[in-house]
Amino acid sequence: MHFSIPDTAEVNDEKGTSFTVYKIHINGVHHCTLRYKQLRHLHDQLVKLYNSDSLPCFPGKRFFSLSSSQAEERRLLLERYVQLVAQDVRISNSAVLTTFLRQAQQETHLNCTSNEVMLCIILPSSDTTVVEVGPTEQTESVMKKLCFKLGVGEDHTGYFGLYIEKLTERGWMLIRKLQSYESPYVSQLATNCCRITLRKSYWDPSYDNELMKNCVSLDLIYQQFVCEMENFNLNAQMKSDVNRLIKMEKKEELLKYARKIKFFGGICFSNCISNYPKPETDVTIHAVNKELIFVFEDKEMTFKVTRIRSWRITSVSSENWKEARLELSFEYLLSKDKMQWITIMSDQAVMISLSLQGIVDELMRKQSGSSGSSCSGGDRVTDDIGITATYMTQDGSIIPLISPSSKCRSISKKSIASKENLAVRFRISALGNSQAFVENHAFNEIQDDDL
Repeated sequence: MHFSIPDTAEVNDEKGTSFTVYKIHINGVHHCTLRYKQLRHLHDQLVKLYNSDSLPCFPGKRFFSLSSSQAEERRLLLERYVQLVAQDVRISNSAVLTTFLRQAQQETHLNCTSNEVMLCIILPSSDTTVVEVGPTEQTESVMKKLCFKLGVGEDHTGYFGLYIEKLTERGWMLIRKLQSYESPYVSQLATNCCRITLRKSYWDPSYDNELMKNCVSLDLIYQQFVCEMENFNLNAQMKSDVNRLIKMEKKEELLKYARKIKFFGGICFSNCISNYPKPETDVTIHAVNKELIFVFEDKEMTFKVTRIRSWRITSVSSENWKEARLELSFEYLLSKDKMQWITIMSDQAVMISLSLQGIVDELMRKQSGSSGSSCSGGDRVTDDIGITATYMTQDGSIIPLISPSSKCRSISKKSIASKENLAVRFRISALGNSQAFVENHAFNEIQDDDL
């Protein structure tokens, strides 16, 4: 999760008393607006759950009005606090943080009083289906309802995910995958000109073999391939072969044939600007299994994920821009003893970052001997706690947090440890306004033979 607090606002309560609220963004999107005391309430509960020595320090309370410089200092300290909390695997996977973030999202964006709402979801075929959900229902629960309606087996649900797409001048743009800490209905309300789509959420095309065992799952991944054909660079013979298999409705045969096609199984991002191979280079980026591929000036450059040592997202501002833009930078081993920072300026910087993380997570599962894909909401730990977690609203009221369903798959402390040992840990960079700095420890396993 990439956290930032780019902005604050002064609001008045019912009595006319003014107070400051902090606009919290997750993965580049405004998720919720919270007061200082609400974040403090969360911290106090985390202290009860975990050793306080292992938690970041929470910014202290001041008893007098803050000056402009003090207010800015508090914003930066709170931003750093939430970044550090989110990068602690114990906390980011906890039911307490997940339900806190969902409740905060609902308080900020939801005015609906209905018990049920109709959620429209775009299928890979571009058809629309409607699912009846609770307005506050979490992503994983919505996924289960959708897959049940479509006839996707429960064991295949985790191979798919719900994604936000936004309408731009160039058409529909993939923005991000919906996570367990949000409610799809509320997320759609909070994002202008967007829609929710269903897509497969894995990178290795060999997982297609498992989905071919179910006719509905097979049809979904088949339809996604057909809709994305224009992203593939097919020669005349391949076009002929593909069209012939489509006409004959040879779905399994087509998907197996598709593995020969460059970029199959990945995501094609919109054109963006990179500093590689030279500043201001116009590139198209493809995220595929284990690689990022840059296409520019009829050339290609492949960046292997296992040679990326770390990456980060930064916010860049300019007087000529209406709003800040996001940059993704990754530190890459170009050759032996030569590291270079590759920077991308893209409206899809967060999605590219999450794609990198998804590829690494999939590598981790394979290294640990796990099969299949994680649940669409991500692995979640069921907290073994003896306290009742609560949420403080902006007016100071305390309400109980509803724990995630016990049916949601949880992972043990042992499996968390094995995950950390395998590939990825997180740290926060001290570089100005940068957000999450992700350090890829799979990089340490590279040998001279890999170069």
